[in-house]
Amino acid sequence: MSYDGRISEGVYRVQTVNNYHERFKTWVNRQLRGVSTRHLPNYLAWMRLWEWFKEGIKPEHFVVSGLRKQLINIPATS
Repeated sequence: MSYDGRISEGVYRVQTVNNYHERFKTWVNRQLRGVSTRHLPNYLAWMRLWEWFKEGIKPEHFVVSGLRKQLINIPATS
């Protein structure tokens, strides 16, 4: 059983993966106008941070999460 309808037993549903892929492609084509596959992990991390800040996550949450309590474990919105 999934806890929020998207992850079941540690496995993402196809719809969730497809949604994230579409958002990533749109972001890359609008903001970056193409990427190098060599730096793909960096682009993925950059997009995730961009989405977190868009949702209101503050830089202090990163520091607090790194030091003691994890506050940043927000599942991707679909």
